[in-house]
Amino acid sequence: MDRNRVINSLVDLGGRMEGWKKDEKLLEEAHQENPWFTQESIELAIAGIQNWLNKESLDRFSEVYQAGSKKLDIGIVMAGNIPLVGFHDLLCVLLSGHNAIVKLSSKDQVLMKALITQLYRLDPDLENRVGIKDRLNGIDAFIGTGSDNTNRYFDFYFGKLPHVFRRNRTSVGVIDNSTTKEEMLELGKDVFSFFGLGCRNVSKLFIEDGFEIEALIEVFQAFSGTAENHKYHQNYTYRKAIYLTAQQPFLDGGFFLLKEQESPFSMIGEINIQRFNDLNEVIETLRKQKNDIQTISGQEFAGFPYSKYGSTQFPEVDDFADGVDTMAFLCNEV
Repeated sequence: MDRNRVINSLVDLGGRMEGWKKDEKLLEEAHQENPWFTQESIELAIAGIQNWLNKESLDRFSEVYQAGSKKLDIGIVMAGNIPLVGFHDLLCVLLSGHNAIVKLSSKDQVLMKALITQLYRLDPDLENRVGIKDRLNGIDAFIGTGSDNTNRYFDFYFGKLPHVFRRNRTSVGVIDNSTTKEEMLELGKDVFSFFGLGCRNVSKLFIEDGFEIEALIEVFQAFSGTAENHKYHQNYTYRKAIYLTAQQPFLDGGFFLLKEQESPFSMIGEINIQRFNDLNEVIETLRKQKNDIQTISGQEFAGFPYSKYGSTQFPEVDDFADGVDTMAFLCNEV
């Protein structure tokens, strides 16, 4: 199957996915499988994927890479923290000319199976190139996304193969005294979309000295509907109870907590904050935590990935997770 044919099928897929937003049966099945997958979250994930699936973007993206002469079986272990998060790896395998042997996350089978089935319908030849398996036996290369513990498992079983192992990452935001309410509102999308579960969610804020944090709390009330999800609300109330019992300081936003922590990683329902007087302090911290950071919302620093406020969940198709060029790996290294 030539690349143009694959691209045409992917473009058609983007159009077909629009109907998913009104497919109540599909949405309910996905939510029953994973209570974090609300209609809003699924629609947001679909919109992000549709942003890639136009012919101009896919042509521009793929023309940089020359497909290899061999067609290999590439094993993919997909994550399930947010809807359809494993799709980008599948897209890259198809565009690189290889076959995909996919192990789905138990938390995201309904949607991914629907997507793969749709690809089969658009082009039956794709049934020979995309398979769903419980065990990845006999593969030629491997792409895996999981926790740090899971990566030890990956290394044990697949470390001798050409591979890409992805680990936990998160995103941070920067607020200074010139940040407007409109920008804070956009930043809130980066924080609360997908309930903060994605690597592109902002889990820590660098806040300039003198900034009135009450203004941020007020603006973030626009996202109070996040707490209507019972799993999110349980996490928020649990963390709040722990801090109250331990008499640890925090600020309560009513449905989220703000806590002074240097770590970029926070728990669900929390946002870590770190005050700064000079941007050089932010840069120094970011350098120490560079391997943990997916993107920075609101402030551009040389050498670090950057997103405008409100755009962290809409990366371009060539904005690779963990900064690892998956297409280059598939076309040049396997």
